[in-house]
Amino acid sequence: MPSTSNDNGRDLLDSAARIFRGRITPGSRYQTLLDGGPSAGLADRDSMAQGSSEVDRTKQDSARISLPATERLSRSVEFNLPQIGDMPPEPPTLRGRMGAVLVGMVRRGLFWYTAQLKAFHVAVADAARELAPALQDLNAQQQRQRTLIGEGRERIAELERRVEENQAALAAAASQPSLQDQFRQLDQAVKSLQQKIDETHTSLRQEQQRLGEVLVQYQQTQASHREEESLQTSALIAKLTQIDGSLAEVRQSKTTFEEGLAQSLRAEFKEIRQQVHEARTHLLRQELRLKMLVRELRKRAVPPGDVAAVLTNEVAHIHDPLFVDHAASFRGSRADIKKRLTVYLPYVQEAFAAAMRSPALDLACGRGEWMELITEAGIPAQGIDANRELVSAGRDLGLDMIQGDIFEFLETLPDESRSMVTAFHILEHIRFPDMVYLIDQAVRILKPGGIVIFETPNPKNLFVSSNNFYLDPTHLHPIPSEFLAFLVEARGLCDPKVLPLSPYPDYFHLPESDCPAVKFINDHFYGSQDYAVVATKS
Repeated sequence: MPSTSNDNGRDLLDSAARIFRGRITPGSRYQTLLDGGPSAGLADRDSMAQGSSEVDRTKQDSARISLPATERLSRSVEFNLPQIGDMPPEPPTLRGRMGAVLVGMVRRGLFWYTAQLKAFHVAVADAARELAPALQDLNAQQQRQRTLIGEGRERIAELERRVEENQAALAAAASQPSLQDQFRQLDQAVKSLQQKIDETHTSLRQEQQRLGEVLVQYQQTQASHREEESLQTSALIAKLTQIDGSLAEVRQSKTTFEEGLAQSLRAEFKEIRQQVHEARTHLLRQELRLKMLVRELRKRAVPPGDVAAVLTNEVAHIHDPLFVDHAASFRGSRADIKKRLTVYLPYVQEAFAAAMRSPALDLACGRGEWMELITEAGIPAQGIDANRELVSAGRDLGLDMIQGDIFEFLETLPDESRSMVTAFHILEHIRFPDMVYLIDQAVRILKPGGIVIFETPNPKNLFVSSNNFYLDPTHLHPIPSEFLAFLVEARGLCDPKVLPLSPYPDYFHLPESDCPAVKFINDHFYGSQDYAVVATKS
């Protein structure tokens, strides 16, 4: 609502300011604002405040002072609030209506003063509306000044620190050699460097001259090398031509050699067939000789008992040559067998020492590979076999072999007279009672600390138990390793060990895998073909 005149408005504002000053108590937060604060450089401070960050403006907003009375005074002239000269509410009673009539009479009587009061009220509200922003600005400026003062103090402290550092640097520089001395040293260094550069230039010229000479020499050498290379190339071409001719001759010779080899193999095969035929003829002749012997014995009137003994002996050995050939075909060579038997050497050497160096006994010694091996190791050995051909061949090698029945021979040996008793591939040829009897006799003739070694085909290998075992028609039955280990322990031996032997080569085995079928196939098809039981007499 506008005032009546500009003069009256200024007078009213001055009056309001005086009233406001008069009502402020000493020490109030508004006293500094009314008395006046530092005003120098306010424009500069305002410009700096406008360039401050959003964080500074947020801090300034939070530092605004609270002026609730001034704000209420500025809002007192709003149209929805009671004003000077307005009629009060009229209650719906007689007393209220009478009071309203009385107030109206007084209002009409004071009309000349009511307008001035209302004008004054409006002017005071306007003054309060202008004072509130001014007071807030003054407070914000004071806050900015305090901030600037703090920053100024920090900058002064930083400047003082830099001054101290500069003073320290100057003091340190003062203790160093003078600038003139440094220039003098630098000049000497430059002269020394120039001298080195001159020397380097001189050496480079000399090196360049030398390189020129080397280059000329290299060009000459290269020319001679080209000429020599041309000659070598011509010679090499001639040599290659000669080699091509030689290769043609080699190919021709190879063809001739292959034809000669084929002819030689055919001749050798023919010779082998002839040898087989001769062997069969030899067997037939032996049978014929046996028949002739029977006829001759009948003509001589030999007693029937003696004839039966002679015939039985001859019949028992009629197939000895056949089993010599059988061993050569299915047992393997002597060198292979000796190599396989070396696995037992640590056991027999320990037993030989523990049994007071007594001799060894090999039952069914065959071709004598085991006897030969332990004899070479320094262990005296004796063997017995029923095959006359094998015993004769072993004696020719200087081995102590006896031809006869192993059970009859065991009965002739004294107690505790041997350090070891070995039997390779013999148990599968005899009946169970004979097997028990053989083990009992071995226990009897062993010295304490002596050992037995029984080797036999492994029935866990399905190839062995289903096919290979029956390559020898004199085999009776396969023997499981668990049973043989039980049997030797039950008959008085100690600590039986089962040794798996002669597995198939690795290229037969399936690649290692977690699959149970792969492990089963490797163990039961390509595993050990033989096993041995080693037991000790305590």
